[in-house]
Amino acid sequence: MIEPTSPAEVLSAWKACVSGAREEHNSSGLTPDLPWTDGEWEDRSDLKVAVDRNRILVIPNKEVTALRNACARWPKRSEDGHNQLTASSLLVAVAEHRARNDPDWTPPILRGVQKSVVTVPVGGIFGTDDVVKLGTNCVAGHMGKSVQSKIDSLVAETSPEIGMFRFTDDVTWSQEWVAAEEDDGLAADYEEMLINDEGWTPFVVALRVNDFGSAAVAAALRAVQCFCAAAWILDTPADVNRRMPWILGWDGPTMPYITDQSERAMEFFTSDPSTRRREFALQGSVKWQPSHEPVSVGSATSDDLAALLHVVNGSLGTDNPAAAELCALVYAGHFGTSFGAGQIALDIATGRARSLIDASPAEDAHLVLRRALHTLAITGNSVR
Repeated sequence: MIEPTSPAEVLSAWKACVSGAREEHNSSGLTPDLPWTDGEWEDRSDLKVAVDRNRILVIPNKEVTALRNACARWPKRSEDGHNQLTASSLLVAVAEHRARNDPDWTPPILRGVQKSVVTVPVGGIFGTDDVVKLGTNCVAGHMGKSVQSKIDSLVAETSPEIGMFRFTDDVTWSQEWVAAEEDDGLAADYEEMLINDEGWTPFVVALRVNDFGSAAVAAALRAVQCFCAAAWILDTPADVNRRMPWILGWDGPTMPYITDQSERAMEFFTSDPSTRRREFALQGSVKWQPSHEPVSVGSATSDDLAALLHVVNGSLGTDNPAAAELCALVYAGHFGTSFGAGQIALDIATGRARSLIDASPAEDAHLVLRRALHTLAITGNSVR
């Protein structure tokens, strides 16, 4: 029996075509609308594919054959409902890759069948020693052995080709914990530092995303922003001043509880079958006022957890997006480019929430948002 191919194998074969192709002047009259002649496609020599009217790519026959074979063994319809991969569309995508001049670009047909797990650090959230598991695609908790084990299980369920997940010391926010795990003396110092600073290890949110590379990272960051806003809405009483949680080093500082830093690095872990590497993004320096009481997910009720799950799934495209859209507006309201823009986003979110649950104009905006999230988690109604 011929074994079906994997997303990683198809991706690897496509990347081999990209790296092995050489560019030549287009003297054969090929165009992107007619990338090759029928004879060339059937030929066993190198394949010429048009980039534009002036350039063609010559893809070695060895790489073309490997991609054809990988696509031939791809199931006609995967468990996620994606259509059969075809070698012809992916070979055209080799030329499109060259035309776009973007080394990170990947054909959408491959992005749709490749899954990743992205682990993002969050500040301003305090949980418990227990790991919060939301459905089948989200694990959250304070960095430690328990959450590391749960993320490793999520990675293993995603694809056996990814390998083991472990926090490593090559990102800023995990260095102290990893060092403490490897040295008993450092462990005592680390514990004392956390106690003296009334701090805690970073809270991390790991998400399984139906994508990979930079597209998976972008999807995960959007989902984590919605997670932060939902946690803030669900946990903050109207008379308590709690700050919106933030993604470490992006929307705020790089530490989970010290908020007067001015940092630039945003770092997180991505895990997928084709690559396991640290990702970076540089942002402008941000100054914050001293933090208020952190948001807690440790005391979340079953209704709150259901609402959090609905928000995360909505952001990832596996559930109705209305609740996630509300949370995205609330998050943007707290981290907007200006006070005016932020207030507009918050007003829009509150207005949508009021229309959903027929709330009176006098009802507190925060309570309206909370009731809306609970209602959406139950009914799944969209907000217009």
